[in-house]
Amino acid sequence: MLEKLLDLLQPGSPKEIEDARKNSLVMLTTAREMFHMAINAIDAESPYSVRAQLARMDKQINREQLELRQRVTRHLKQAKRRQLLEGLQLVSISLDLERMGDYIKGIGELVDMLPGKLTFGKYEREWATLKSIVIELFDLTKAALLESDERKGSLAIRQYHTVSKTSEEILRRIFEEYGGQESIPRWCLGVSLILLYIHRVAAHLKNVCSAVVNPFHRIGFSA
Repeated sequence: MLEKLLDLLQPGSPKEIEDARKNSLVMLTTAREMFHMAINAIDAESPYSVRAQLARMDKQINREQLELRQRVTRHLKQAKRRQLLEGLQLVSISLDLERMGDYIKGIGELVDMLPGKLTFGKYEREWATLKSIVIELFDLTKAALLESDERKGSLAIRQYHTVSKTSEEILRRIFEEYGGQESIPRWCLGVSLILLYIHRVAAHLKNVCSAVVNPFHRIGFSA
């Protein structure tokens, strides 16, 4: 099981690991800002394209990941056996955060391609619930990392399963109702793709939390 991540910021902790951990938190915070921006673009006919801004923020996440890898590499060259695991855990976390940025950028690209405001039709209430849960999932993930809180990490993982179940249920109902028709309403295509992206964003947040809850070899898997 992951030792307390806060130990990395205590006096005597390797500076490279301390700085690499800060990189991971910047990545997570940037991804959350991107998610808010993408969701706002979905819910309102934005007067400007968010695509370019999300692309710039995604590049920032990529830069943070590169710095994190460089710092972990320097750390591993000098680390003692116990400290090796800390570096590997941070690299694993950074991979999920980088992929999450790509999916959120994809949401912005999709919104930019669709003419007019995207509506969720009869699923507007489910969409509102889904957004709220994912935003809470971001906050729980950050708290779990900052506080090395296994309870919050476990709660975040349970929240992911709610996101997964809700998004899959909406998709199932859409396909049951419209899958056999030659002409599918425009909103169905947009909503389906958005739900798939949202599902993947939540899955990567779940993977990050699993680094707090699980031993290294089970990061990304259920406890």
